[in-house]
Amino acid sequence: MVLNAIIDLNVLEIFDQAPAPEVSATYIVSKLPQTSNNGHGSSALDRMLRLLAAHSLLSCSTRKLENGGFERLYGVTRAGKFFIKSKHGSLASFSFISRSRALA
Repeated sequence: MVLNAIIDLNVLEIFDQAPAPEVSATYIVSKLPQTSNNGHGSSALDRMLRLLAAHSLLSCSTRKLENGGFERLYGVTRAGKFFIKSKHGSLASFSFISRSRALA
């Protein structure tokens, strides 16, 4: 379900167009269409990205902030690139097939 949500929101395409190889969840949320302004989007997305990093679809590193805190930076791995929608095709469409009720 997390992978499907990431694909639905075009998060992997945001990674593909990002100015750096690794970006924060806050950066990605700033590029998403604003449908809700509850302030929890960044932390929810961070949890989703951590799960994909645990399954090696994303890389994850940390950066120390000036205020003493830290933030996670994520990048797309080779395996994750197969799910980026492109003119050459992608595995993203197969994730939707797997959740189809017709196949269940």
